[in-house]
Formats: sequence, C-alpha cells, structure tokens
Amino acid sequence: MRISLSILLLLLSFQMLQSQSLLGAWVAKKSVKSNTTTKDITIVFIFSENHHAATSYDAKTGAFMATFGGSWTVNENTLTQTIEFDSKNPDRIGRIKSYEIELTDDQLYLKEDNITLKRIDNGTPGALKGAWLMSGKKEMVSSLQEIRAGRERP
Repeated sequence: MRISLSILLLLLSFQMLQSQSLLGAWVAKKSVKSNTTTKDITIVFIFSENHHAATSYDAKTGAFMATFGGSWTVNENTLTQTIEFDSKNPDRIGRIKSYEIELTDDQLYLKEDNITLKRIDNGTPGALKGAWLMSGKKEMVSSLQEIRAGRERP
C-alpha cells in the first residue's frame, strides 16, 4: 500500500511538472499607446527545448512589428533569456534578461511587463514538426527536387 501511494504521488508530481512546461506557443493581445493613437498588437512566443522566439504584429492588419529571441532557462519562477537576435533593438543582442513569471497549464504571466499569455500549442510533435527551410519543410523540398529532376525541361 505504501509503495503504490508513493508511486501515485511520484506520477502526479511528474504530471504537474510536465503540464507546467513553457514548451510550445503562447499568445497575448496588448494595446500600445503612442502620442495620438492606440494600436492593438498581438505577441506570439514560441519556446522549444533550448530556444525561443517572440514576434509582435498589428492585431488588425497583421503587419509585422518586431521579433526577438535566443536561448532560455527557467529556475523556479524566473525565466532567463539570452537575446541572440532583435529586429527592433539590435543593441540588446548578447544581453541577459530575467523575468519573474507565474506559470499554469494554460497561462504564462510575465510580472514585470504585466502581460498574460495564453497557451496555443503545447509543443508536442504534430504534422508540422521537423526541419524547415524558408521555402518549405525539408522533406517536402526533397520530394519536389526529386519530382523536378524526373521532368523533362522545355
């Protein structure tokens, strides 16, 4: 009885750690005020095992605004990012930024920025998993090259 209870507690602990992972994609909507206007923006964060990327765009038009990312780690309630690219502020490259976070199964709260992100993907393998090239998925490009090689050229 004691062993089965210990195993159950171990499994539940593992489930909680697994479910509270940053891996996957997160989205937030935010209003940014400038001198005369207010712009609604959407921010998407994607976390893989060692790297992350964040992209912001105009929520109404879809126009690109900025992107940044790099490597990341989490220690308890602190998310630490090493910025490796930043389209809006290149002087941030190489800097380390830490955030106090609150993480649940479906929400990530960045306290310093007062932003709550909602999970839109849990990072598990899906149909789109794999190495991608700018022109398409690696396997698709290889298949297209094989098809093109078999065609007669005009």
